[in-house]
Amino acid sequence: MLILIGFVSVYLFDPSNGKYLSRIYRNGWESIEAAKSAPDVACQFKMYVLENINALTFQADNGKYLGRVLYGDSAYSEDNYIQANKSDADSVSQFQYWFQYATPPAGRPKSIGKIALRSDNGRYWVRRNDNGVDFIKPLSVNPVFYELIIAE
Repeated sequence: MLILIGFVSVYLFDPSNGKYLSRIYRNGWESIEAAKSAPDVACQFKMYVLENINALTFQADNGKYLGRVLYGDSAYSEDNYIQANKSDADSVSQFQYWFQYATPPAGRPKSIGKIALRSDNGRYWVRRNDNGVDFIKPLSVNPVFYELIIAE
């Protein structure tokens, strides 16, 4: 059984496109996308520390946990997505992390540093444009850092 130690509300900002990660309902999916110029309630995630496994889990505004979802047959294919659709923080909802403290950039004083998140398939979260949509997918073999901002 996983024990959630506690949480802090955060935003994740993608410096590669200048957008906040957000839960977006699209065609029956609760996708995580780098989509919003300014944060709103769908950009705010509860970030939990998991006891004894050096991992985090995130809960979206819909009450569901973020997890890796596979719509194909390969854990390393473009058919992997990060979505807010898990009722429990199971193995695909646990993300190992690499955190770097950083000085807050101008305009985002509550920024506490940069974080890279690795899914259960061993790949890091990365933004991938698919037909004009900037989905977050666990595909990168190298760490991709997002700015971690404490929500007010």
